[in-house]
Amino acid sequence: MFFIIIFGQLAINVFNLYGAFMATITTIEPFIKLKVTPKVRIGMIFCVTVAGTIPRPLVEFLFFGSFG
Repeated sequence: MFFIIIFGQLAINVFNLYGAFMATITTIEPFIKLKVTPKVRIGMIFCVTVAGTIPRPLVEFLFFGSFG
C-alpha cells in the first residue's frame, strides 16, 4: 500500500511539472521562436522544478509558525 501511495505522489508531481512546462512554452513561444526539442523540454522542466523548490525552505518557518 505504501508503494502505491508513493508511486501516486510521484505521478502527480510529474504531471504537474509537465503541465507547468506546457504552460510556460505556450506563453513564451509566440514571443521568441523557440523550437522545442527534447533538450529544451528537459531544461525547461528542470528550471520549473528549481523555481518551485527554491522558495520552499525560505518560507517553511512561516508556514509552520502559522499553525504553532
